[in-house]
Amino acid sequence: MKTKVVAVCAVLLMLYSAKAEAVSLLVKAAVSHVFLVVNNVQLRADSIPEILNYKNQIYVPLRYVANQFGALVGYDPTSRNVYIDHDDYGQVRSKLNASVTEGDFELSISSASTKYKQGDPIKLWSTLTYRGEAPITVSHGGSILGYSIIDEDQYREGESKTLKLQYETLQKGDHIIDFLHPVLFTLYTANKYHSDDVETFMQETPRPHILPKGRYTIMVHAEFDIGEKFDPADESQHRKFSAEIPIEIE
Repeated sequence: MKTKVVAVCAVLLMLYSAKAEAVSLLVKAAVSHVFLVVNNVQLRADSIPEILNYKNQIYVPLRYVANQFGALVGYDPTSRNVYIDHDDYGQVRSKLNASVTEGDFELSISSASTKYKQGDPIKLWSTLTYRGEAPITVSHGGSILGYSIIDEDQYREGESKTLKLQYETLQKGDHIIDFLHPVLFTLYTANKYHSDDVETFMQETPRPHILPKGRYTIMVHAEFDIGEKFDPADESQHRKFSAEIPIEIE
């Protein structure tokens, strides 16, 4: 491993942290010969800029990594702001779908594949559509849609919701689209297999969101109340329904 003195006046992105810091100092860092694997595909070594190891933390070039995800990076020296712009709405096609209807609402869940190679990104999303003629106001805590996962042992893990009440008015044909975040898989793996020491698991596992091989059921839940004023005692205004699809990790 080569060691070199480098003057750093840029954004350093920690490999295992979402925090990016702008610093200006002289540091002695080692050039680390590591491999970058993006969405289960190892990048060519000759195309990767130098990666630094400083105090046992790996730093990767922000612009290069962001570009791998189709993001654009810019820097404003006056404000010292680093801008990362990313289009989250890329084109995707479903190969597996399921839907349910509840009154004037239709809930669907879709997956880009029925089977995924272990480590590949799981592309799964849901849509809640309002079909009613008149505008309607609904209230819900956190996201109106939430996910849960069930494995072959019938172990179940779900997303948590905030208690903050939100209101929104829907018109006929409105869609609420939500993409499944892999943090659900992290919760599943941590709580099922490492519940005795979740903190150590999170610190020592390079990819804690990777599901073990097997068959799973992914469920999406829609939960909300109808009306401009939330009344917990009025259960007639409460709506809760779900749709599900099976996937397999090979």
